[in-house]
Amino acid sequence: MKRSTTPVTSPAKPLNSGHIKAGAVQYPAHRVDAAFAEAGLDRGRVVAFVHPDRWLTLFERLH
Repeated sequence: MKRSTTPVTSPAKPLNSGHIKAGAVQYPAHRVDAAFAEAGLDRGRVVAFVHPDRWLTLFERLH
């Protein structure tokens, strides 16, 4: 598996709110919504409470 260093969230916009979707502004809204649905995550989920597997699902769906 090829490793990527592409961040899931935008480095230009820190996660000030602590919610995942707040940092995913670099992607079209429909793609973000679809990725969240596939990962089974609520848009307002606090970053600290997201299991690493869900981050991988988000990344895979957005890239």
